[in-house]
Amino acid sequence: MKPVLAGLDIGGTKCAVVLGIEDEQGIQLIAKQSFPTPDSPEEALLQMINQLEKLLLEHSDLTLTAIGISCGGPLDSKKGLILSPPNLPNWDHIDVLTPLCERFDVP
Repeated sequence: MKPVLAGLDIGGTKCAVVLGIEDEQGIQLIAKQSFPTPDSPEEALLQMINQLEKLLLEHSDLTLTAIGISCGGPLDSKKGLILSPPNLPNWDHIDVLTPLCERFDVP
């Protein structure tokens, strides 16, 4: 099984989930799914988890080794909290780290 990295991008208008494989040139994207950002943080996280699971099933020869998260601030990166970005209403002290760690068990 070849290692794969996942990236999650949480934006004010859309969210994206990508898979990438590291090689000598850097990280090569092999899959991407995006969708409009839902109104609730819980729904957005659920959709990202579901999309990531779907991509991993489509690439069953790969093993997930880590997940990176991109989101506008303010953030508490050490705790995995989105604090209250102006482009994400209702995202006040939202823990994005715990649901991903619990589901995928990777850093």
